[in-house]
Amino acid sequence: MAFTPLVKLLNFMAIPLAVPCRPRHGGRSRRSTLSFVAILLAMLLVPALARAEPTSHGAILPNGAHEVGKDRYQSPSPYGETLKFYSKVYSAERYPRKPIADLPGVRGVHLANSGHGAWDGINIYELNGVTRIYVLSREPAKTGARRQS
Repeated sequence: MAFTPLVKLLNFMAIPLAVPCRPRHGGRSRRSTLSFVAILLAMLLVPALARAEPTSHGAILPNGAHEVGKDRYQSPSPYGETLKFYSKVYSAERYPRKPIADLPGVRGVHLANSGHGAWDGINIYELNGVTRIYVLSREPAKTGARRQS
């Protein structure tokens, strides 16, 4: 059945799916009213249950990341855990990585996006124990040279 999660939800809520269909005084049947209520509940609950991860220009950010500047975010996790998150979200085969920091006390990695989306890459770096994420947006495509009259 295509609506198996909905059926489980309704069974959990103890709303019977099969109610005798005896219309009340020429009005709607009880079954159609309950079906309407079930569909309405599903429409309200499904978005809350299927929350998407936060994004910036289409790039996925860790849950709990907060903005500290334009396209700059602070990760709620340490550097190592943030890298683990991105290794699960973006595979190294499709999104190559390269080190970007060569300074003492600074660690950094760049994830390149050669695929679709409005982001060109992600810089993940740690400085003074704080992990930051910078999303590089793609440059808008140039439409051509300006005509001279």
